Amino acid sequence: MRAPAESQVLREFGSVIKAYQLQGHLTFATGEVVIRDVLDSLSATDYLVLDLKRVLELNESACRLLYQLLLKLSDLGKAVIFTHVDRFPLLRRFMKVKLAVRYEELFRAFEDNDPALEWCENRLLESPSR
Repeated sequence: MRAPAESQVLREFGSVIKAYQLQGHLTFATGEVVIRDVLDSLSATDYLVLDLKRVLELNESACRLLYQLLLKLSDLGKAVIFTHVDRFPLLRRFMKVKLAVRYEELFRAFEDNDPALEWCENRLLESPSR
């Protein structure tokens, strides 16, 4: 539940939160399509939620693409949030190794979409530019 003023801000600026529901086998080829789409709409995105609930398989090439996307968006001051990652320990391990000391800072993972979206909304509401 949001206060009326918060709801108004979210109606006005909430479109900067983008959610992608990925599905199937996530490999280099299929991941690249998603990455390209994300990058094409980057100027209108501040928060990116990647939902892995319907992903059947995720390989190391896909992990590398997601890692590179995470770094690029982080460098631009944008956040990437992963949901339903518990089924993919490879992704968590890959990020932990590659991000090293920045792992806790950059790898945001939630069990479900609702808390992930709430996290994004809260950051949006806290943003001084809104």
